[in-house]
Amino acid sequence: MKNRSIILLVFLVIISLVLYFNNHQGGVETYSLEKDELLGYITSNDFKPAEFDSMISKMTQDDDVKLTTSILAKEYKYDELFEFVDNYFPS
Repeated sequence: MKNRSIILLVFLVIISLVLYFNNHQGGVETYSLEKDELLGYITSNDFKPAEFDSMISKMTQDDDVKLTTSILAKEYKYDELFEFVDNYFPS
């Protein structure tokens, strides 16, 4: 009976460790090609606010996001626009 208890305890510890480390790896990271293209366009030399608005409209239906990015784009606030887009859209 004692051997079964030890085996069961070891088994539970192994399962617990596997579950713990599996959950703390951060999961699978998704990659957004559209986001990278958008960020690349913000930093490019041929940036045009109207084109940027079109690109954002394809990525989201959120009117607040479209308005915020449109204002930042028209005012050519590249750093703020880059940071907003980077934080809003998942990687």
